[in-house]
Amino acid sequence: MPLGLAIGFSHLHNEWHGIAKLAMSLASIFFLIAILEETYFRGWWQNLLERRVGPNSALFVTALLFGLSHFNKGTTLFNWRYVLLATLAGIFYGRVWRSEHRIFASAITHTCVDTIWLLWLR
Repeated sequence: MPLGLAIGFSHLHNEWHGIAKLAMSLASIFFLIAILEETYFRGWWQNLLERRVGPNSALFVTALLFGLSHFNKGTTLFNWRYVLLATLAGIFYGRVWRSEHRIFASAITHTCVDTIWLLWLR
C-alpha cells in the first residue's frame, strides 16, 4: 500500500461504504476475479513451472506474467504502475499458494487486497 500511494496509483479514501457493499465486494471479487485468476496463474502456470524450473523461478515468472496481464487496466495505454503493483501482489499470492498448494488460500488473499483497494484506495 505505501508503494501504491507513493507512486500515485492509489489514493486513500476514508469513507465507510457499509456492510452490504463490503460483503457484495468480497463475494463478487472472490467468485468473479480471484478464483479465476488464481486458478489460472497459481493453479496452472505456477504449478506447471515449479516442476520444470523450480519453486523460486516459477514464483517470479508467474508473478511477472500476472503483473503483465494487468497492463491496460484503467487505461488504453501501458499502465506501468498497475503492472508493478500487480507483479508484487503476484509474488505474495504465489507465496501463499506455495505454502499449501491451495487455490483457496491465494484467492482469499487476492480478494482481501482487491477489496481494500476498491473500497479505500482506488
